[in-house]
Amino acid sequence: MTYHFRMASEITEPLHTLVALAGGSGCGKTYSALALAEGLADGETFAVIDTEAGRAMHYRSRFDFAHCDFTPFDDKGDLTGYSPERYIDVLDAAEKAGYPVIVIDSFSHVWEGIGGVLELHAEAVDRMARGDDSKRDRVSMIGWAGVKPRYRRLLHRLIQCRAHVILCIRAKERPEGIKSVSKIRRPDLRWDVAADKDLVFEMTSSLLLLPEMAGVPIPIKLADEHRHAFPHQKQINAKSGAELLAWSRGETGVGDKELIDRARAAAREGYDAINRMWKKLGEADRDKLMPLMKELKTIAAEAERGVGDAPFGPDGSEDKDEGAAHQRETERQAEREIAVMEATAADYRKTTDLFAKEGITG
Repeated sequence: MTYHFRMASEITEPLHTLVALAGGSGCGKTYSALALAEGLADGETFAVIDTEAGRAMHYRSRFDFAHCDFTPFDDKGDLTGYSPERYIDVLDAAEKAGYPVIVIDSFSHVWEGIGGVLELHAEAVDRMARGDDSKRDRVSMIGWAGVKPRYRRLLHRLIQCRAHVILCIRAKERPEGIKSVSKIRRPDLRWDVAADKDLVFEMTSSLLLLPEMAGVPIPIKLADEHRHAFPHQKQINAKSGAELLAWSRGETGVGDKELIDRARAAAREGYDAINRMWKKLGEADRDKLMPLMKELKTIAAEAERGVGDAPFGPDGSEDKDEGAAHQRETERQAEREIAVMEATAADYRKTTDLFAKEGITG
């Protein structure tokens, strides 16, 4: 097989974005996705794959789009569900039709809907347990072996799509007192998405929408080059899509990244340096840095404490300040996570050997 390399500066084909909008009911996912798609489509008709019983049609007088009623029934009226393969098929159809933007509302059905990943896993566990409830926990991990690859093929298809894709994903708020790690990996946001824990990080940009601030995104994953498309505390609109489109075509450069890099560099010098920079900034630039305020404060605080540069006191003893304590706790947490991973791998090997002896397969 022959491999070809080209200079990046000579490649003019536009890039394609994957945007995930996650949130609970009433947070503005559908409207925000349509507005974003309108900007990305640049006057062309975009496609909407609708699993929500025609919810996107509520906005047909506002947006010009091609609608696909993606029901759980096949052409014969038989219940077929929301398997990964059906999502791949409908993506193929939309891309073949030439739509520049594809909205999927909602992507969560492939995870938790009829015939989705969770249901497929439950069926696999039922088959392997053979009616013995005592085996269900032991076979659960192996039950994923035949399901996760099908789901991963769908994610790979999304990544390879030659159209911009916007996913609407359901999310639920975790009750107080539940200490499990959120799938969005933000301990300050008690929301879990109806998807696997890696989905939002496979996207170009992933944003959380909350009911109390409908349409106003909270970044989960957002590159510095894309922050200008989603101004602080502003609702997503068609301009957001137009900004992403311009970036994808190479019509804009690094956006606000240079400003952000300068702010981080100043913060690493401590409070005085970042405050001096802040005073010199105009209102527009301050607004651009507002979403990073917590991060900049943390960097400046660590710089003041000397974490990393001076982990030990003048007498050679370990510093007892908050920064050193935080560093030690981070290292201990990493050791605990490694131990859990090793134990899980050992259990998996034992379970696999046991089922091989009993003749149980996926």
